[in-house]
Amino acid sequence: MSVKPLLLCISLSSLLLLNGCQPAQTMVTSQATMQIRATGELTAATAFKASPPSVKKLWQYNIKQLTPESSLLKENDLVVAFDAQSLVDDLKNKTIELQSAEQELANRLRSDEQRFEELKLALAERRMEYDKNQRKATIVDQSRSDNDRRKAQIDFTIADNQLQLAQARLASHQQQRLAEEQMLLAKVSRLQAEVEELKYGIASMQVKAPFAGVMVYSQNFEGEKFSTGDTVQFGQPVAEISQLDSLYVKAEIDEIDLQQLRAGLSVEVTLDAYPERRFSGVLHSLGNAVRDKSRDNLRRVVDARVNLHSLDTDIMRPGMTARLAIKLSHTDGVADVH
Repeated sequence: MSVKPLLLCISLSSLLLLNGCQPAQTMVTSQATMQIRATGELTAATAFKASPPSVKKLWQYNIKQLTPESSLLKENDLVVAFDAQSLVDDLKNKTIELQSAEQELANRLRSDEQRFEELKLALAERRMEYDKNQRKATIVDQSRSDNDRRKAQIDFTIADNQLQLAQARLASHQQQRLAEEQMLLAKVSRLQAEVEELKYGIASMQVKAPFAGVMVYSQNFEGEKFSTGDTVQFGQPVAEISQLDSLYVKAEIDEIDLQQLRAGLSVEVTLDAYPERRFSGVLHSLGNAVRDKSRDNLRRVVDARVNLHSLDTDIMRPGMTARLAIKLSHTDGVADVH
């Protein structure tokens, strides 16, 4: 054996022996942040869906005026106006009907009052006749013949009957008057309610913003946004008013990442429309239901809410898509090397 191989063997043996006597060495990794990626979109926590109002016997509505999309509205600004011409026509006819009923009631009250006064006068006359004949019938006068006394008694009986008849006629008139007036009053009251209902319906055909927000158009059943002239069904949203200061990110988290997540984790948000901007937030909550991402994408996901620490309402709008980086933890990774 030559000298060089022998020296090499001795050196390797010495190195292995020395290494076996030393404790295990450690390698400290640099501080790293583990992240989970997700996607989402901006959503308003406070939003108002503008849809056709509930109007009696009306199921289809025509859009007459629609505020431009992305408009910044103030409270009570017009969102959408539906065609109210049919209600206006109904109101015109119903108002004429009401006026006719009110005139009929006024005429009835006047004629009933006139008839009441006539019957009161007739009753007073019958009472006077009754009193006069009663006095004649009760006079004791021996000089009067039997015929005169019988005639006086007959006249008194007739006067009594006529008085009772006059009283009955007045009472009957009052009863009939009350019933007819109540019927006419009920008719007028019903027509007044119908007129007010039509007025309210006409006013409600103009849907106004209940609070300040941004205008976002809704889509029809074909996925197209609504426009002036379109016909919509009752309860079908035409647009949505979203409060910009209530925006948050509605995220979709892959099911396989759920076990690593919890509320309170920090999140970095990047809007696809403004990739140069970064927004910080916090994972507020995780949903309980697992679902398919879409009809065409069967990847299982869970909805989550991410609250942003600060909002830029000049650029942020509901529906903007975003990419999220959820920060799991900051750890000092340590690896043993034997």
